[in-house]
Amino acid sequence: MTISNNADFIFHMRQLPFLESLLITKKIIEPHLYDFVSQATGHHQLRDALIHSTQGSGKYIRPHLVMMFAESNSKTAIDVGCAVEIAHAYSLIHDDLPCMDNADLRRGLPSTWKAFGEATAVLAGDALIPLAYEILAALDLAAETKIGLIAPFSRVLGGHGLVGGQMMDLFPSSNINDIEQMQLLKTGELLSFCCVAGTILSRGLHSSQETVAREFGLKLGLVYQIVDDLLSLCGTSEQTGKPVHNDDDKITFVTVFGVEGSKQLVQTLGDELYQLSQKVGLEANLGQLVDFVVHRAH
Repeated sequence: MTISNNADFIFHMRQLPFLESLLITKKIIEPHLYDFVSQATGHHQLRDALIHSTQGSGKYIRPHLVMMFAESNSKTAIDVGCAVEIAHAYSLIHDDLPCMDNADLRRGLPSTWKAFGEATAVLAGDALIPLAYEILAALDLAAETKIGLIAPFSRVLGGHGLVGGQMMDLFPSSNINDIEQMQLLKTGELLSFCCVAGTILSRGLHSSQETVAREFGLKLGLVYQIVDDLLSLCGTSEQTGKPVHNDDDKITFVTVFGVEGSKQLVQTLGDELYQLSQKVGLEANLGQLVDFVVHRAH
């Protein structure tokens, strides 16, 4: 789907049920994502692993957030969405490894290490990280704006973001503040980047909306992770596209608050997210996203 006028695109997306708008995002992003990963290497096995890691039943919520906050389906917004999805794919490849979560299913497909072996999976994840930066560096934006995107992106992927959160997951704490921090680093920071990046594309650097966008992404990350933990305990592999009961020996919000307490927390955070979506004037679409994420817990 291509709508050249950004206002028409956003208007159209707001009129659709959320899952339909999410499907449109997926249809927009998928061919560009395929082009990026298929051209990232000349080695056929590594190329196949990169393509495999970005396929399956992924929902593309992260690129969707970029485009909604950017209020645009421009090439720039699409490319930022692809960079984020590529970084997300890297994190999933490495998280699934036997030395991490030892998961053999991802997005309804064999995890990358299961399909191609551990060594290829490690290298595939390694290849995706610089590819994401390559995409951001090539954006048709002023140098200052590109740096304004790349600097927080670096933090999100490193020890103060995904890697730090995964490390906390390997050495868990029963302290509720530590559990919250782990979930924010593992999930919330990247979602938050998507919201802030979209805001930068639509409003420029240092917009007053950046703070609200960042808070929305962080809270959404908490909700998403709590719901993920609930589904891991109470759901099925058909629902999640990955193994369930893999986290039974981990300390999560669900182990602390129980199933019902966690569902209540999800509802409370969902109400706060809807209020934040009103502040940025995107409640027509983001409100449906919140409903979708919250209702997965029930």
